[in-house]
Amino acid sequence: MIIKNHPNKIKFCVLISIDIVLMLLDGLLTYINTPDLALEGNFLVARFGLGWGALFTANAITLAIVVYTLYYALFKYETLIVDAANAKEYLSWLFYNRPDKFIWSFYKFPKNWKPVLAVFGHALIYSAIVSRAILVCEWAFNLPAAYWSFRRSLFLNRVDVWVVVIVALFVIIYWFISEYKKSEKAKRQNSLR
Repeated sequence: MIIKNHPNKIKFCVLISIDIVLMLLDGLLTYINTPDLALEGNFLVARFGLGWGALFTANAITLAIVVYTLYYALFKYETLIVDAANAKEYLSWLFYNRPDKFIWSFYKFPKNWKPVLAVFGHALIYSAIVSRAILVCEWAFNLPAAYWSFRRSLFLNRVDVWVVVIVALFVIIYWFISEYKKSEKAKRQNSLR
């Protein structure tokens, strides 16, 4: 349930609406361009030969995950406010509840999963929107037929996948910087009191 008068309410509704509209457009253009799914690039169809039911199910599950993680990120997650000397120390506090373990983030699972879910919510919604926009453009200009071999490969030759990965990385870095700045601002405000 969306919290009444919450400052993120409009952002949540707009982002989810954009994703749903793009998902429906992708489905419609997929049906127009390849009703038999012969040109579909989704691995459930391309690799496993599953049909429309699998695509509907995958889209419903993806949408549910996007809605849940974005809801958590915008309405439930609270910025961690700690006395960190720098951003590396802040990230160490964020994931490991101590200031001296930033290097662990490269090879250990975090002890605190709340920020992981929050950053995932932000990265997932923007990645979903960008990926669906790319798919809609591909179908609108009938690019899947031109790039048949690329769509059947795993992920290494797919430009759309690389764009989505880059967007996700950008959003993740931006989120970390924003959270650190929020923590610093809160610290300054508390010290003025």
